Amino acid sequence: MTDASSVVVIDSEKLSTIQGGTTNSDQTDFFVANVAEQFRAYYIAQGGINARYYSLGTTGSGSQPEPEPEPEPQPEPEPQPEPEPEPMPEPEPEPEPEPMPEPEPEPEPEPMPEPEPEEIQKVSNYNLLDGAIPNWLQPTNYNNPMGGYEATFNAWCSPTTAANHLGYMVDNSFLTLPPVLNDGVIAGNTQPNADYTSTIGWDTAHGWGDYLLDGPTYRGVTAINVVTDFGWYMNTNNLGVNGATANSAVGTKISNVYNGYVEFYKESGWNNVVGMAYNKGVPQFLGTANEFPQYWKNNGHNSTITLDKDVFLLTVQDEIDNNRPVVGCYKGWNITSAGYSDIVFNGEQEANATFFNFGAFNANNGETGEVYTETIDNENLGDALGHSVLIVGYIKRGSLEDPEGNTDWLIVRDNQVNTTRNVIVPFENVSTSDLTGWNNILASLYLNFNNSAHAYIEPEPEPEPEPDTTAPVINLTGDNPYIITEGTTYTDPGATADTGETVTNNSDSVVNTSVPEDYTVTYTATDAAGNTGTATRIVRVEAAAAPAEAVSLRYTVYNSSNPIAQPADRYPGLDLGNTNVVHIEAKLNNQETGIINAICGWDVNFNGPVSKADWLLPPEYGNMNHNFNIYTIQVSGGFGSSAVPKYNNMTEGNADGTIRGTTTPYFSMSNGTNKVFAATASGVSLADNVVIPAPADPSQWFTLFYARADDSGETLPIPTTSEILVSPRDGNYGASDVTTVSITNIPSA
Repeated sequence: MTDASSVVVIDSEKLSTIQGGTTNSDQTDFFVANVAEQFRAYYIAQGGINARYYSLGTTGSGSQPEPEPEPEPQPEPEPQPEPEPEPMPEPEPEPEPEPMPEPEPEPEPEPMPEPEPEEIQKVSNYNLLDGAIPNWLQPTNYNNPMGGYEATFNAWCSPTTAANHLGYMVDNSFLTLPPVLNDGVIAGNTQPNADYTSTIGWDTAHGWGDYLLDGPTYRGVTAINVVTDFGWYMNTNNLGVNGATANSAVGTKISNVYNGYVEFYKESGWNNVVGMAYNKGVPQFLGTANEFPQYWKNNGHNSTITLDKDVFLLTVQDEIDNNRPVVGCYKGWNITSAGYSDIVFNGEQEANATFFNFGAFNANNGETGEVYTETIDNENLGDALGHSVLIVGYIKRGSLEDPEGNTDWLIVRDNQVNTTRNVIVPFENVSTSDLTGWNNILASLYLNFNNSAHAYIEPEPEPEPEPDTTAPVINLTGDNPYIITEGTTYTDPGATADTGETVTNNSDSVVNTSVPEDYTVTYTATDAAGNTGTATRIVRVEAAAAPAEAVSLRYTVYNSSNPIAQPADRYPGLDLGNTNVVHIEAKLNNQETGIINAICGWDVNFNGPVSKADWLLPPEYGNMNHNFNIYTIQVSGGFGSSAVPKYNNMTEGNADGTIRGTTTPYFSMSNGTNKVFAATASGVSLADNVVIPAPADPSQWFTLFYARADDSGETLPIPTTSEILVSPRDGNYGASDVTTVSITNIPSA
């Protein structure tokens, strides 16, 4: 090795790193000095003259010291002749290097003090829906203008939430079709709550309060592209389209919340826009994959994810970030103030919000009348009754707005007057693992109009009309048959057709009121299709009533089957064994008829083929001071051929109690025209009928008997074709004009 100058630099900082990071300066200096000495000895042994060692760690500043200056070079000596080289002496053996002392043990390093934690600067991290958000309360808060109508519509949290939902989408132009859904008033501009000025006039049209509740004139009245309030479709309180069969007497079942949303928007022309996730019980999603929340679609989730709280929170945050409110169905709604300062939303349309915490479950909501389901059937979550709210924002944990430092919060509209406009409730406190908020969420509903396109509902085409083959039905006015009296005027009572056509009839041409008879009147009506209907009526013309009957007549036939009492006493010689005796009773009904002035007796005639007949009067007639005749009439051969007297010039009372006479006989008979003839031995002439004296009181019944006998007095059967005619005789013994009463068809013995 030639004479040279060598510099070795030892970096104490790197050396300390190799040693394990210790910063003990004494130990480092000792180590550097020993190493330097070893290198110096090594270089000298190799022929080096100068060897200097520096340590960057010994300067205290970490900089390298300037090296010592090189010595001035010596002038070259004059060249001398080279002497013979002397043999090189043997080099002395290098001394054994002294052993390096054992290094002292390193002292235990003093523990480094814990660094002071740096204060983390919190940043704002929340989001609210953009634009005005309505805050409709439940109907019971709107006595003005409803005037008592609202009292029936309590427990209305779900329809109210749906109204706030619709109002937000419409008022901020996220939903523009159909126009009928827009009442033209931005309800969210009314602070703190929407009131009757925030919508159309009460009961003036459909859609009061963003379809919170229709008035009595319009509620439930729907048509194509015309809808009524949300509660009608949700069957809230059984006051909807399905009535009591909805089985939701107080509030709205969770499944009916979904069904009501679907029906309302379907009737408005929107299909496939509503989806609901069951967040408790069995994972379930109501709707198709088309209605999945957008976050699910973006991340490949399906209905099995509904019970995942983290996915739920991320889904809600994504919906809010895209200005789509979410409906949350909670298990009850018992909240109290959390005691934190309200949040003031700078630059937001919403002014501020209040923090609340969940209390213990309470099945009854005294503010709204709602009743909640405490024990949830995981298999049938849709039958549960909860409290629906509209989620309108969120606060992320650890943000400037999070008062607890590690809690996620949801901002909701809870539709209750006893809370605030913006209610903040916890979702999860990560530090304490408090999941009360998440545990209370039963279901969530999502509405996304990007999933479908609006289509007006086209009315069903009218079916082609069937050919009209139905004739009008004619309904008669008045009686059928219609009875009038002979000689009166007939006025037809008319008729109507069931389809309104004019009805005509032919009564003028067929009815003759002067002739008693039944007449058929025909009614006719023809409709626009040419179908003719008919109906008929009987018009009965009855004969004019005769003057009031002056005579009443009754009779009894006596024979062996019905014998006369004591015939031997009253009628000696009368044999009832082979004949009939007709017991006739007659009386005057009315002496003031104007026809009969006084009754002095009765005319009795008979008609019929008889051989002989006797008139037998009861004994009581024997004491009457009247002269009268009774004739025995014998007919042999033709009509009126002969007459044989039996008793003539009858006088009062014979010994046997009968009345008999002895004058020249004659008889009287009536032909078929009521003319009376008398026949004597010399011929036939007009004559009086047989006159029988009347009782003292003509209105009382009088009695006579008619029997048949031969020449010897033996009784004979009365032919059944005989006819007995009885009429009263007036006071002058003249024939009366009173209609004769007859007895016919006398039964045989």
